[in-house]
Order: sequence, then C-alpha cells, then structure tokens
Amino acid sequence: MISLSIIQTDRSKELQMATDPKQRSVWLEIFKDEISIGVFQLQEITKITFNIHIHIFEEYQKKGFAFKCLDPLLTRLKHLKIKKLMCTVSKNNRVMRRVLSRTPFKLCGSIKDGIIWNDELTDLLIFELNIGN
Repeated sequence: MISLSIIQTDRSKELQMATDPKQRSVWLEIFKDEISIGVFQLQEITKITFNIHIHIFEEYQKKGFAFKCLDPLLTRLKHLKIKKLMCTVSKNNRVMRRVLSRTPFKLCGSIKDGIIWNDELTDLLIFELNIGN
C-alpha cells in the first residue's frame, strides 16, 4: 500500500501540511508498506496552483511507484482546494516523460533552452494537471 507522510523539519510549520516558508514548498514522504521510497516536493505558485517534483529513490525507480503514488497525493490535494499542478521536465528526461504519459498530466508548453540537465542546455517541457474541486 502506498501512503504519504509530512516531512517535518525544524524550519517547517503546520498549515494542514508542513511547509518551508522560505521556498513555500511542501515535502511529502512516500511510503510503500512502511518503507520510504521517495518524496514529493510541491512548490506553491499561487494559492490554487503548485509545481510538483517527484523524487523516487534510485533502488525503487522503474517499478511504477511514481505513477502509483499520484492517486493518494491527488486525493489529499483536493481536500486542500488545490486546483492545478504543473510539472516541469527536461526534454531529455525520457524516464519522467514516460511516467507523465501514464498520468492525466498534459503537455501545455515549453521553454526553449530553459534548463541545464545532465550538463546540457535543453528545452524545458511544462505539463499541467487539473485536479478539479
């Protein structure tokens, strides 16, 4: 079973989830059967839109966890009245692009030469997901 838990740090405060007030980020640890397999970082863009980064630890990558853990996250975000997620990915990051293709995220734009990824200047792809409410 996949579950999520707030990551508490000495800089965090409670706002229904722990947030980093400096970066306006929320960190949620991802568990599979009580074993930590990764984290979500959610960075507030507006009160209803967040940028998401999914970090699955190397030993758990390519096992479908990034895809499987989105449902519990989306359920939690709906209760917080968050309406939209965006995810930015290097054009050359084939693994994350494949993960996003298996989700309801849709490509909505790009920034030419918008990121240095693996020491290479490349386009930054922007994906969006309407959560609803």
